[in-house]
Amino acid sequence: DSSQNTITVWPSPVAKFGVNNPLCEKNAVTFNDSSAANFGNITVWEWGFGDGNTATHNNGTSFTHVYNLAGNYNTTLKVTTDSGCVSTMVTKNLRINHLPRVNFGVPSICLPDGSGTFTDSTTIPDGTGSLFSYLWNFGDPSDPTPSTQKHATHKYSATGPYQVKLSVTSGAGCIDSAT
Repeated sequence: DSSQNTITVWPSPVAKFGVNNPLCEKNAVTFNDSSAANFGNITVWEWGFGDGNTATHNNGTSFTHVYNLAGNYNTTLKVTTDSGCVSTMVTKNLRINHLPRVNFGVPSICLPDGSGTFTDSTTIPDGTGSLFSYLWNFGDPSDPTPSTQKHATHKYSATGPYQVKLSVTSGAGCIDSAT
C-alpha cells in the first residue's frame, strides 16, 4: 500500500538591517530593518545588541538602542515569517565611538577691557583629540559671535554672569558639550 501527499516548500526570509551614523556611546543608535520575507510576511524580529541586551519585535519599525560604553559590539538579527520559515542570523560588528570629555577653564574678566581667553582641556579615551572641532557660545547677547578655536578669546562689554558653552565634535562625529 502507499500514500501520496503534496507539500509546499517556502523560501527562507533574509534578515538585513542598517544603523544611523555616527555611532556614539550614550547616544541613541537607530536600527532600520530591510529584511525580505521572500514569501508571506515577516512576523517576528529577534535582535541581539552584543551588550547583553536583546529585543523581540512584531514589526519592522525603526527603533533605537543606547550603548553605554564605547567598544565593538556584534549585533544580530533573525527574522521569522508567518509560514514559520526562519532566516539565517545576520551579524554586524558595530563600532561604538567615545564621546569627548568636554572641559574648559574660565578666565577672570574685568571691565573696561572685558577680554578673556577660555582654555579647552577636553579629552577622549581613544586619543584622537587632535581631530576635535570646537564651537564656543559665549552667552553674550550684545555679541553672539561664536568661535571655532581650541582656545577662544571673547570680549564682553557689560557685566554678567554669562553662560559659556563649549561643544566638541570628535573625529568620528560624536558631539558632547559643557556649560
